[in-house]
Amino acid sequence: MQVQYILNYFGYSKSIITILIILSAPVSLHAQPVSPVKPQEQPSDQGEESEIVVKARKLGTTVKIDRIVYDIESRADNASLNTIDILKKLPGVVVDPSKRISFRGGASVGFLVDGKSVRSDVALAISASQIERVELLTNPSAEFDSSTDSLINLILKKDANLGWSGSVSSKIDTLDGYKTGVNIGYGGSNWSFNGSLSARVEPEPGATFRITDYADLQEGSFTKQIFDVSEDSKFRQISAQGKLIRQISDSESLSFVFGTNINNNPKNENGARTLIGPDFSEIRKYNRIVQFDGFYPYSSLTFESVKKDSYTLTSSIEAYLGSSNEFRKIDEARIRSFSDDLQFSYVEAKIDYKKNFSRDKIITFGATISRNGVTDKLSISGFSGAGEMQSTNFDFQRSAYNGYVTYEAVMFGLGIKPGLRFEHIDQNLKNERGSIEGHEGSDFILPSMFLSKQVSKKNSINVSFTLRVEKPDALNFNPFRKFISSFQIERGNPFLKPSKKRQIELSHNYQAKNINFNQTLYYRDTKKDFTNFTILEEDGITVNSFENLGSSKVYGYTLNINKTFEKKFIINYNIDVFNKKLFTQSTLAQFDNVNYSALNSSLNIDYILNKRNSFSAKIGFIGKVRDLTIVRPNTWTSDLQYTHNFKSDLSLTVNIINLGVPETTTTRFFGPGFQGFERIFRGSRLVRIGISKPF
Repeated sequence: MQVQYILNYFGYSKSIITILIILSAPVSLHAQPVSPVKPQEQPSDQGEESEIVVKARKLGTTVKIDRIVYDIESRADNASLNTIDILKKLPGVVVDPSKRISFRGGASVGFLVDGKSVRSDVALAISASQIERVELLTNPSAEFDSSTDSLINLILKKDANLGWSGSVSSKIDTLDGYKTGVNIGYGGSNWSFNGSLSARVEPEPGATFRITDYADLQEGSFTKQIFDVSEDSKFRQISAQGKLIRQISDSESLSFVFGTNINNNPKNENGARTLIGPDFSEIRKYNRIVQFDGFYPYSSLTFESVKKDSYTLTSSIEAYLGSSNEFRKIDEARIRSFSDDLQFSYVEAKIDYKKNFSRDKIITFGATISRNGVTDKLSISGFSGAGEMQSTNFDFQRSAYNGYVTYEAVMFGLGIKPGLRFEHIDQNLKNERGSIEGHEGSDFILPSMFLSKQVSKKNSINVSFTLRVEKPDALNFNPFRKFISSFQIERGNPFLKPSKKRQIELSHNYQAKNINFNQTLYYRDTKKDFTNFTILEEDGITVNSFENLGSSKVYGYTLNINKTFEKKFIINYNIDVFNKKLFTQSTLAQFDNVNYSALNSSLNIDYILNKRNSFSAKIGFIGKVRDLTIVRPNTWTSDLQYTHNFKSDLSLTVNIINLGVPETTTTRFFGPGFQGFERIFRGSRLVRIGISKPF
């Protein structure tokens, strides 16, 4: 009933009628061979092997039984772009002005590089010239870790031109700062390489205004807290990525992916806090200096053995490390300081085996062992007493043992892909005095099912069902206080439990010579959702923590239309309309159940004037976002781009008009009698100029 209500409300009930008509059409499903995929988590890097798909590649898009693959066309300005610039143009991917990335109905997004899990900041820093394809897994199957609602898999380039090649690039952006980089590739008979090195500087000035009301429900007293803050910040990053492939024999290969990010982020903040109570009023001004440094290397080594039309064996080991230091010095009535030294490591060993019994019968199974460790050392001075120094250590260890099996086949004209995943987690929390009581581990059995039907030459239907489990990380568990300022504290909750999710999708795809039409109905049910909440303590300090506050249900509908006119004019329109219901019975949050509707929409237009000149324009609308503790209002975004290619192969790209910034973010806090809002203002883009030159 709620799905129909949404569709009628926004005028899209005709789309459902279209699906029903197609379902009643004569059935003529058959598996179609396409460019094959690798087993499990390297789906697009394999040799000539069959695969069950929904539709062959057209318009740079391949719709498969469990994912959508987008070929990234070679662009003259690719060297000056990164992952986030590409994602902004992909249907259904929502990138707001603060670079938060989500999918249908606000679904959380995880990142893979060549099928290997990476931190989001690592994935978003990869140069566009390194990326060959992007895979969107809106409802990931049993093959993948269940920690996020959806996945974006970046497939790095495998083949390079014979010999050495490369490019240099630079960009100047009034919003995102400055970037310069070099990209190098080599193609040979036995090995190939693609790599990039870049540096960027991004200014981040901002202003924050926050008003919070706190009511003592027992005494009837009322306190108002007002923050007025201006911030001068600058983000610096050096990023390197590379992929080296060695062809051992006709059937065996070895690939090595590596990369690192080095971050530096100094901040200088001037603020004032006004506290107004029933019998008092005070104002306190302060200055806060923050110095953040981070180092995040990662790598993976993969061996693959492929016997055409028989089997594929893949074994891999991946690791990523990290270390960061954040130092805060607060000058108020007295000088106070806070230091946070964080180190983490992740190692995963994995094996996958894919067996082809026939052209349309494939079984895949695999196993994974991983180890995740985090050490967090906190030191504070002057918060409890003048000159007093305190320190504590938090140690987090998690071991995971995962296994899965999937089966792909065509039966009675229907493509099927059932799967089953098992996850076992052991974890331990410690400080310098011993173990910390809290959540210790879990076992999960997670089935998935994908069905596809080619109902005609141009029309296909996909249905999928999966169970997912979002697991808290070390920072969500850490119970020790981290002082953001004299008035703000963050701390975790060692008793957090994983959040369980059930996801269902029904999609219809129409693909003809110059048009692609895709529409999807989706449903997501989340239990024991954990989220951030805020309370105000008696001493006037705001405390942010985490709790399994409640549950949510999302019903939604997406529509994407991609149309090409005479190979010069391309229009891509996308809309996502959804209804979200939030509810809780927790005594920590004093609020009623929330039920609201919203939509996201974008229109991309590309016009290729001639071989040397092209234009593109985008306008987008990002609907309000709301969960149990936060509300963000509607946002408009826009961008206009012009590209010119000179005879010398030098490329010039100019971007102007970004209406999505400045951004206003409204945050609603919930606690016993506690609510308020926060507004954050940032600067607008005036122009971005990028140049690139191949060599």
